[in-house]
Amino acid sequence: QSEAPPAPAPTTVARASADASAHADATTARNDATTRLVRASSGKIVWRPEPGDEAALASILTPTPGAQTDAVTYQPPEPGALGLSLRVSGRTLLVLPGHFGDVKVSAEVDLGRFRGTVAVAHHIESIDTAGLMEVATRGEVALVELIRGRRTSLDTGRTNLSGAPVVLTVSAAGRHLKGWLYGKQVVHGHVKPRAPGSCGILLDGVGSVRIVSMEI
Repeated sequence: QSEAPPAPAPTTVARASADASAHADATTARNDATTRLVRASSGKIVWRPEPGDEAALASILTPTPGAQTDAVTYQPPEPGALGLSLRVSGRTLLVLPGHFGDVKVSAEVDLGRFRGTVAVAHHIESIDTAGLMEVATRGEVALVELIRGRRTSLDTGRTNLSGAPVVLTVSAAGRHLKGWLYGKQVVHGHVKPRAPGSCGILLDGVGSVRIVSMEI
């Protein structure tokens, strides 16, 4: 019984086509901003955007109800910069996917070319109802409860912002709230426990903000 002839070796054209397809798949994966949002088995969510993740503004970080939709636009990255650069002109509150009860929210942001206030936000219902851990570029820090537009400062402080990215963190456990800067607790307060809500980042000012990472 004769043996079947061996399969022909791939032609140069076939190999080139396969290589091009693999390159296209890899490029698609790199360009898909949603792949940077990682959900761990523990429930923790980590988002480390890349400089070209313009699509993240429509797929990952979206305006909460009532927020100004044109206050933030994508800004092309500078060479070597990490994270997602945004041009800010006004006030808006952007949320990550999901709703959370007791929660800890952290963001690492570069404010070197920004004037105004940035906050990590928890238990967000709308632009007018949320919990905030704020830091202003002038140095003011505040733990804030915002209910239907009424602002209550639960605790305040001051800081000296360096040229490095700022790391803001807020935790809400029952009625207990705490706020950190660079891993050091700077404010705390107590509120009535809230129903689960969204988490995200508030931007209020003018200039450029670069989001290096966010964690929930």
